[in-house]
Amino acid sequence: METVVVQLTDKNAYTRLLELETLHLIKVLKSNTRKPSERFAGKLNISEAEYQEFHQYLKDVRSEWDRDF
Repeated sequence: METVVVQLTDKNAYTRLLELETLHLIKVLKSNTRKPSERFAGKLNISEAEYQEFHQYLKDVRSEWDRDF
């Protein structure tokens, strides 16, 4: 089946979608609207020294992208 994104423009639209779901015509999926920075905040459990080393590595790698070849 195909997945589509729908923007609701009426207060009753969500109720109508749920009615269609009970008839097994559609399946309502909850969207994950959180930003990746919110989802992954605090997930990197490393020491301050390791963090600084990792941060410097990222700076170095990103500076390589700016080179003209």
